[in-house]
Amino acid sequence: PVPAGFLGLSFEAAALDQIAQYSDRGDLVSLLRSLGPGVLRFGGVTADENVAFAPADGPRPAWASRTIDAAQLDAIGVLARRSGWKVLLTVGLAHFEPAAAAREVAAAHRALGPDLAAVEIGNEPNAYGQHGFRALPWIAQGYEEEVSEYREAIAALTPGVPIAGPDVSGSGIFIEWGEEEALSQRPALLTGHHYPLGCAQTPPPSIEALLSAATRGREAHSLDTYLTVSHAYGIPLRIDETNSVSCGGVARISDTFASALWATGYITQVMAAGAQGINLQGNPANCAGYTPLCASDPAALAQGALRAQPDWYA
Repeated sequence: PVPAGFLGLSFEAAALDQIAQYSDRGDLVSLLRSLGPGVLRFGGVTADENVAFAPADGPRPAWASRTIDAAQLDAIGVLARRSGWKVLLTVGLAHFEPAAAAREVAAAHRALGPDLAAVEIGNEPNAYGQHGFRALPWIAQGYEEEVSEYREAIAALTPGVPIAGPDVSGSGIFIEWGEEEALSQRPALLTGHHYPLGCAQTPPPSIEALLSAATRGREAHSLDTYLTVSHAYGIPLRIDETNSVSCGGVARISDTFASALWATGYITQVMAAGAQGINLQGNPANCAGYTPLCASDPAALAQGALRAQPDWYA
């Protein structure tokens, strides 16, 4: 059996305001309904680097170039109810602000109610050390200590909100990070990412590599690693961010029929392995990348006139 809501899309937190506008215009609601129930995830690197929840009584933090506010979350709630999709929301952890995260979760819970599937705390936190957000050595235990402080702040305003994590960048470190999350937090959902090819890898990404038996074998091993932790602790797993090539994809690979073939294979691989679901990452403003849906120009983006890309057909 395939879990309800197995299929999903993932967008950057910075795109939430754009997606929120499609609650009452454009094609997104009907497109989502055409797939049946699913899960919309908002996260990605922007959730940590430059998006903050807009304070009601003051300026946004100096580090933030974008904000999410209660009105946008209300619109996402309308989108969820009209489409039948639930929402997985990432709150930023790189800039350690548990009180602000708690206010964001409270606003999301008011807007979404039961359509708020879970909250993730931080995006790819295993990489904080190498990106300068935390002093090295940065290990899973330090992350879990910070998550516990966030959970305490969230619970003070909105008790009982499901937590998902650790939302790591790949399965290579999931035995350590996933087990620490399972033991420390008992989350409702374990999450992690998968990209079969890297944008800066040597040799460079190619269609041949994307569709190769070697890539499929590595994906099977990755899923086995993820699900080893999931099964050991009885916590479902979701591959909550994935696509063909990291860094937004590569033109003439990620926007071609080859990408539809890869995605069909990987979706069914994740299904057969027994994971709870999968979210294909996308950017509605970039048709040359790996996005399942996009707009052909700024006017179409504003109107919500989205067109299907290769991943959508998968």
